[in-house]
Amino acid sequence: MYFLGRRVSRIARSSVSVSNARTLATSNSGLSSLLTIHPEVEDALAHGRPVVALESTVITHGLAYPENLKTAISCEKNVRENGAIPATIALLEGKLHVGLERRQLEVIADVESLKNAGKAPIKLSRRDIAPAMSLGQNGGTTIAGTTIIAHLAGIKVFATGGLGGVHRGGEISWDVSADLTELGRTPIAVVASGAKSILDIGRTLEVLETQGVTVASYDNNGDWPAFFTPRSGYKAPWAFNNPKDAARSIYFAEKLGIQSGTIFGVPIPKEFESVGLEIQAAVEQAVRESEENGVAKSGRDATPWLLTRVRDLTKGLSIPSNVALLENNARIGARIALEYAKLKANGLEGATSSYQPTPTNTPIIKMSVQNAKSPLVVVGAAAMDITAQPTASSTSGAHSTSPGIVHMSPGGVARNVAEAAHRVLQVLLPAPKFESKRPLLISPVGQDGFATALTFETESRGMRSDGLLKFLSPSVRTSVCNMFLDAKGDLQMGVADFGNITEIEGGLTRVLERLEAATPKIVAIDGNESSNTIFAIIEKVKALGSMTFYEPTSTAKCTRIIPAISNMLAKEEQKPYITGSFPNIIELRAMWEVARSEDGPIGSSYWWQVIDGFGSDLHRILAAQIKGDMMFLVDDGIIQMATQLIPFIKNLVIKCGSRGVAVIAHITDKEGAMNWISEGSRLQKQQIVSRGSDGSVLVVRYFPAHTVSQDSVHNVTGAGDTLVGALLASLVYNEATFSQPRTLESAVNLAQRCAVLTIGSELAVSPMISAILRPAE
Repeated sequence: MYFLGRRVSRIARSSVSVSNARTLATSNSGLSSLLTIHPEVEDALAHGRPVVALESTVITHGLAYPENLKTAISCEKNVRENGAIPATIALLEGKLHVGLERRQLEVIADVESLKNAGKAPIKLSRRDIAPAMSLGQNGGTTIAGTTIIAHLAGIKVFATGGLGGVHRGGEISWDVSADLTELGRTPIAVVASGAKSILDIGRTLEVLETQGVTVASYDNNGDWPAFFTPRSGYKAPWAFNNPKDAARSIYFAEKLGIQSGTIFGVPIPKEFESVGLEIQAAVEQAVRESEENGVAKSGRDATPWLLTRVRDLTKGLSIPSNVALLENNARIGARIALEYAKLKANGLEGATSSYQPTPTNTPIIKMSVQNAKSPLVVVGAAAMDITAQPTASSTSGAHSTSPGIVHMSPGGVARNVAEAAHRVLQVLLPAPKFESKRPLLISPVGQDGFATALTFETESRGMRSDGLLKFLSPSVRTSVCNMFLDAKGDLQMGVADFGNITEIEGGLTRVLERLEAATPKIVAIDGNESSNTIFAIIEKVKALGSMTFYEPTSTAKCTRIIPAISNMLAKEEQKPYITGSFPNIIELRAMWEVARSEDGPIGSSYWWQVIDGFGSDLHRILAAQIKGDMMFLVDDGIIQMATQLIPFIKNLVIKCGSRGVAVIAHITDKEGAMNWISEGSRLQKQQIVSRGSDGSVLVVRYFPAHTVSQDSVHNVTGAGDTLVGALLASLVYNEATFSQPRTLESAVNLAQRCAVLTIGSELAVSPMISAILRPAE
C-alpha cells in the first residue's frame, strides 16, 4: 500500500498593519513578504468572515481563452452570492497572490499573450512554488499548490473542479498526484467533484486513506463522484447532506489538532448528468490514445492533453459540464465556509445564527466616558441590512417561500459615512494620533438581536461603539432594512423599519448629551432625523463652535434641512448657515424648490444681504465663464440652484453620478479668500473664482468622474456615503480643506478613489479603502 512519511509543522500568522500588501510572518522562519493578500480577503480573515480559496491552474492550463476568464469570474461571483469572499490564488511575476483583481485575472487568462512575451505560466505544485518565485515566473496553482498557500493565509475551505490522483498504471509507474499527499499533510477542506475520471479512482481512494484524509460524498447518497458523472462505482467512507454537518466535521478536526485534510465529493449538477456517459466514453478513448502515443508517461502534460482531447472528441460538449461543476463547487464551498465561520465565531451552541460576530482575538475598541472625545461625530441612522435573493432556478410563486440566499450586513447612511471616515483616517494619520481621532457614530438602538449584531459589526471594524445608545423600552427597535431581490439581483421590494430620535422618549436629550461630551470639531447629520431634531442638533453644534455638515440621504428626506434653516433665520443673532452639504443633483433640486417656496428662506432679508455681496445676477455671471465639460452645470440648472442656496449652506459638494463631483463654496475667511484669489479662475482646471464686494469669494470647481469598468460595478448605493465619509476625514486631517485649492483637489480626488472602491465591493463601504494609501509614518 502506498505510503509517504511526513513532518507536521504548524504555521502561525502574526497580526500586522494594513498596507498595499500583507506581510506574512511564520513562527519558525521569520520570513516576510511571502504573500500578497488582497485587502478584501485580508479584512474578511481578520474579522472571521468566510473565505473560499480558488485555484488558478484551471485558468492557465485547463480551459481555453476566453472561457477560462469567464469561468474564473463566474466562480468568484458564485462564492460571493453564497455568502463568502473568493480568494483566487496565483503566482504573478514571482509574487504569490491570495485574491486577484479583475485585471490580474485577465492577465493570467490570456495565456497566448504571456507566451508571446516569454512569460508563459507554469503549473505550480509543492515542488514548484519556491523555484518559480525565485525566477520571477507566472504560474497557476494546482490543488496541492493552492492548498499550501491557502493554509498559509489562514483559509480553511478551497473549491475546485476535480482532484488529482493515481494515474492508470500508477501501481507500476508510481505516477501519483501531489494533491493526495498534500491533503495528507495540510488541514484544509477541498470541495471537488471527486477525482478526474481519467484517473484510477479506486487506487486514488486507497492513497487518500493511507494519507489519513477524510473522504466524504456530499449530497450524493454516499456515492463517490467521477467528475463528469455523479457515480464512480465506489462508495465514500463518509457522507454529508448539508453544509452545516460538513462544517462541523472541519471544526472538530481542527479542535482535535488533526493535521490532515478533508475532501468533499460533490456530484455534477443534475441537468448535466445525461451527457455524462457520452463524455465518459470520450474519456476512455482519450486515455487509450494517450497510452498509445506516449503522452500518458509525460507527467504534468498528460492531464491538459487528455482534457483537450476529450473536448475535441465531444465537440466541446465537455466544456459546459466542466464549467457547471466548477461553479457548483464554488457555491457549495461558500456555504460550507459560511457555516464554518459561524462555528468559529459562536461555537457549537451558537452556530444556528445567521450572524457572524467578531472572533474573540479581534481587537475591540471600547471608549470610556473619560475618553469620550472625538473630532468627528456622525449622527443618524445605523441599521442592519437584510438582503434576500432566490436562486436562479427557483420557480416558487406568490404566497410561498423560495430557496435562495439571505445575507445580513451593517448599513445606514450615518454608519456608512462613519466607517468610510474611519478607514480613511486610519491611513492618513499615524497610529498613535489615530487612536484619539476615531470618528464617533451616534445612533439609537433597541435591546434586541439586531443591536447586538450591529455592535459586533461596528467593533469588528475597529470602530467606536460607545455612541450606539441603547434604549430599554420595547417600543424602541434597532433600524432594519429588509430588501428582496430577484434572481438577477435587481430590487423588487423592501421594508425599512427606521425610527427617529424624537420619537424616543428621552432620545434627543441623550444624543445631545453624548454630542456635548465628545466636543467635536465637525458634526455630520444625515437626513433620517426630523427637521426639529436637525434644528436642535445644529443649535448644540453652534454652541460648541463646531462645523456642521448635512448628508441629504434621499429625495424624500433631503428637504428636512430647510425648515431647520428657516428656524435659524428666526433667531437674528445666529448666521443661519450650515458649513456644508453633499446632495446629488436630484436632492439639490428638491432642496432648492422647497427653499424658494412661499415659506422657504430664499428671498429673506439675510438671503438678499449675502446675494447682493456678489450681485443678484451671480449665477449668470458664473454661467458665462463655464465651457466644455462643465456646461451641464449650466444646462441642468446646477449653478443657479447652488448659488441660491449658498447663503445658507456655505459649501455644496454635489454628487453628479457618472459626471463626477462639483464643488460650489463660499469662502468667507480672509486667508482662504486670498488663497483662491491667488489661484484665480483656471478653465484648464475647470475652476472659476468670483470675488464678492465684502471680500469673500465664491468658488466653482468641477472634478470629472474617475473611470469605472462596468464589469467591476457591484454596489452603487454606498458610493455616495463613502465619498462623504472620505471628505469628512480630510476635513479632520485639515480643517481648512475648502480654503486651500490644492488641499481641496487632493481631498476630492481621494474621496472619488474611495467611492470607486466601494462601487467594486459587495459591502456598503469597501474594506480596500484601508489599503489605498500607505499608512502615515
